[in-house]
Amino acid sequence: AATAAPAAATRGDDSDGQLSMFDAAMEVAPSVSTLSSLDESKVDYTLVDTPNGWVELAKTLADAGRFAFDTETTGLDAMAVDLVGMSFSHKSGVASYVPVDTDTWPEIRAVFKPLLESSDSTVVGQNLKYDGKIMARHGVDITQANLEDTMVAHYLLEPDRPHGMDALAQAFLNYQCIPITDLLGKKGKNQKSMTDIPPAEVVNYACEDADITLQLADILIPKLEEEGLAKLYRN
Repeated sequence: AATAAPAAATRGDDSDGQLSMFDAAMEVAPSVSTLSSLDESKVDYTLVDTPNGWVELAKTLADAGRFAFDTETTGLDAMAVDLVGMSFSHKSGVASYVPVDTDTWPEIRAVFKPLLESSDSTVVGQNLKYDGKIMARHGVDITQANLEDTMVAHYLLEPDRPHGMDALAQAFLNYQCIPITDLLGKKGKNQKSMTDIPPAEVVNYACEDADITLQLADILIPKLEEEGLAKLYRN
């Protein structure tokens, strides 16, 4: 996952003098101490690293039709980084992580390419422009599917607010996402790369990304319709 969170700016009250749901959520930002965080007893996050597992997961996602998708990579430059894994969530609290390397990718791509390129699929993501570039470089064109992007949706609804997933999770789900530094360490010459981390240790971080993205989409996408922004969003 790689997203950028623009600096927050103050936005005034709406025309009738009351804050919208989105204004209120961001104006009354929860303190870190009041935020919930990952409770492994309440989620079903799984590592899927076998051929049979890939096929079963792809079928589950195809049957669901709509699912969140996120990539794990070695950096922020979509045109240069390596793909390390993919995470998927079709239901709140349920997600799977598929680790990728150069040896397994051809078979993994053969399984997931039809799903990710299907016009019957709705692919939900946070900054899908980034994930789309990554996947295009790896032979998968997600633009053939129906796309829902929580970053774009929130930009239309609250253009002056932060649009990164961490900020959105705090504002709308009262949730603190796992910091990437928990995996890689602090920035600097000793910071690890995602390729240095065993897949089993990436599962919670990657699955949380997909799970939270789906939960945010379930809040933000319907709001576009309510605010009369759905047509603009689709265009």
